Amino acid sequence: ANLFSRIPRKVPLLKKRHVQKRLQFAKEHINWPKEKWRNILWTDESKIVLFLVRRRLCEANLFSRIPRKVPLLKKRHVQKRLQFAKEHINWPKEKWRNILWTDESKIVLFGSKGHRQFVRRPPNSEFKPQYTVKTVKHGGASIMIWACFSYYGVGPIYRIPGIMDQFAYVKILEEVMLPYAEEDMPLKWLFQQDNDPKHTSKRAKSWFQNQQKLMLWSGQPNLQTLIQLRTCGVI
Repeated sequence: ANLFSRIPRKVPLLKKRHVQKRLQFAKEHINWPKEKWRNILWTDESKIVLFLVRRRLCEANLFSRIPRKVPLLKKRHVQKRLQFAKEHINWPKEKWRNILWTDESKIVLFGSKGHRQFVRRPPNSEFKPQYTVKTVKHGGASIMIWACFSYYGVGPIYRIPGIMDQFAYVKILEEVMLPYAEEDMPLKWLFQQDNDPKHTSKRAKSWFQNQQKLMLWSGQPNLQTLIQLRTCGVI
């Protein structure tokens, strides 16, 4: 009846208060590597091996994770984001469907623009071609694209020649975005863009005042909308 013979595991004889004290220390030193934890979780009865250290930390809900990179926010940024959330918390689905989401993205030929990659390989095979990632100096060739999408589908993808400035951006709005939106978007639609300096330039603001209602954006982090579409294989 599921009865197995196993060698009993040797564990240190720690009292509850000792465990709590060590866990509190762990929370205050979250960036320490496990080798340091082995020295902290040390008793006279036995030495704790690394896997046991990891187990004890996991039992206390202290898992090893790669820290997320987030923008450094000032108090006014936090207040603007909170205000944005409060203003849109009760928006119905129909209203969100009327938004045309836009963004720019750089596509590189080699590498993954800073994203970590993983591969499963047998031991001692790290330099075999099928298990390596090819790189070139400066990332090789790359292109910059502008694209848009909404609830109704993916819009045009426009390759940006050279460096995009405020004049090139307004040209994209006039010649690429607006014809698509007038044909495929509902009558009362909103345009979304982030707070890139080109998007908030005087020329761009003047264009929106004469052409299209703009969704006010409160300094939100880069949503990387185009990257999400690329991950899903949409573009």
